[in-house]
Amino acid sequence: MKRLLCFILFWGSLNLGTSYAQIPGNNSNSPDQQTEETKYERYYEIVLENALSEYYENGSFLVDVQAEVERVLVASGYEVVEELPPLEIENLPGLPVIPPGLKATRTGRDSIKVTGFNSSFRLNQLVIRVLIDTAYTQEDSEFINEMAGMVANADRFRGDIVTVERKIFPKQQRNNRSYSSGKAAKTDTVFIEQPNEAADLDKNEFLGIDWNNPKHLLYIILGLFILALALLIWALMKKAGSDDQDYNSVSEELKNIQAGLEANEKPKDELREFKNDKQAKFEEEKMFIINRTVSEPETIAKLIEGLVNENEDEGLVKAVRAIFSTDPKIIDVLQPYLDDKVHDSILFGLTNIETIPVREKAEEVTEFKKKILAQKTSKNRGADDNHLFEFLNQLTNQQLLHLIRSESDEMIAILLAQLPGDRSSFVLQKLDENKRIPIVLKMGKIANIPISIYKKVAAHFSHKALTVSDMKYVAADGVESILNTIDNLPIKEQQPFVNSIAEKDLNLAKKIRKFFVAFDDIPNVDDEVLQVALEESTTDEIIKALYKAKESIKDKVLSVRPDRESELIVSELSNDQEFTSMEIEGARKNILLLIRKVIKSRG
Repeated sequence: MKRLLCFILFWGSLNLGTSYAQIPGNNSNSPDQQTEETKYERYYEIVLENALSEYYENGSFLVDVQAEVERVLVASGYEVVEELPPLEIENLPGLPVIPPGLKATRTGRDSIKVTGFNSSFRLNQLVIRVLIDTAYTQEDSEFINEMAGMVANADRFRGDIVTVERKIFPKQQRNNRSYSSGKAAKTDTVFIEQPNEAADLDKNEFLGIDWNNPKHLLYIILGLFILALALLIWALMKKAGSDDQDYNSVSEELKNIQAGLEANEKPKDELREFKNDKQAKFEEEKMFIINRTVSEPETIAKLIEGLVNENEDEGLVKAVRAIFSTDPKIIDVLQPYLDDKVHDSILFGLTNIETIPVREKAEEVTEFKKKILAQKTSKNRGADDNHLFEFLNQLTNQQLLHLIRSESDEMIAILLAQLPGDRSSFVLQKLDENKRIPIVLKMGKIANIPISIYKKVAAHFSHKALTVSDMKYVAADGVESILNTIDNLPIKEQQPFVNSIAEKDLNLAKKIRKFFVAFDDIPNVDDEVLQVALEESTTDEIIKALYKAKESIKDKVLSVRPDRESELIVSELSNDQEFTSMEIEGARKNILLLIRKVIKSRG
């Protein structure tokens, strides 16, 4: 019996020990999920606060981080987490442990001890919420949003969320605060004001000046003193100048001319690196080329075409650089005398050329002038090969009137003195009566004008002949001459040319439109006018003109032609025959000329 009782007690003790070993105890080293989440939250809050403090002032933002972790299976042999050695780093996102010595830079919040993250848990999601003051700008808000995501190594695909909200912070925290994303606010600076009675005064600002601030008033008094001193000096200089009125009238007029010319000259920074003699030579050679281009455009055009034909690539580059270095506007003067292909190539080069250094410009201008001088322009030019006002011979009387518009009497007198008597007389008759006598008197006083003044006056008028856009619309033959100019333009450019005239002179444009017909305007032409005009054309010419034309134009033309001819035209147009662009252009121009001829004959 005793043996049985002992055996039962022994068996019960054995089962009790086994059961106790299988029940998990309350081990203090067992990881807790809430504690682990708190570690992550505190870590990222401190990291974000340190990062924001590098750019913004403490007390102007709040950071709150919510972390979510999940338990993962880890082999029991790797349950112990060893403390990592000290790391000498300032702030790196996404570290597996909280770096040693990491402390919050904001006062009033305790730091945390170095504690390793338990490998039994894995970070599943971060919810970062940054609260900023309303004084922050929208750019600051976007910057903080991006920076928080980068510093915390937020993964959007993992489900991490970063939000930035703007709220009104307490007033005492926002006064006298300047938020600047480019300045670091590592320390708070406290300014202790000295007792000052003037500081108690209210600000009285006007025009950005505090009139109650003695410092501002001192600046105002100093500025007024400098202004008064400048006025006094100016008055003394003016008085001294009034004592020199004994100069003759010619000297005064020359000074006025030179002052007016210098006022119109724009300073060029690129010429500052030149010495005075080189600059003068550069400007003189440019003026020579411009004058020669205006006076003899056909000769200069032949010279440029010769350069291109001699070596298409290299010659084209030389021509573009020479024109660009002199004045790109001279291409407009040369356009009627240049081959279309050469003109288009040079114009394309001028549009896409890069800036040329001023020294290279001077070399190009010098070389271009040598080529012009080497070419014999005329047999009857005489000894005066460098006449400054030679370009005036190429201008009509109407263009001369346009050229002297808004000029002073002195400038007009010098210009008219260079013209033959009949031309200067015509121009004088067109001027206002009150200006005729003064200009004639000034023409008699310019005998002693130095050559430097002549050069400046010639350069002024030659440049004006290039730059004044209305010059191309002024002609001696009036509307008839302009219509002839339009007839020689490509079909596609005729209507834009008339539109540009309307922008400058509406009355002139109305006179031109009375006789002008564009190719696209044919459907609006009267049937009788179109029929009479096409009587002088041929069937082949009509076929070429209607090739690839609009259907409305085809229908209009066919409606005024005989049925048999219309069927022939339709049949030819349906065939697969090809015409060159020059053939089509020539046929259309001829038909437009015939239409305009009929319109002119009927008034």
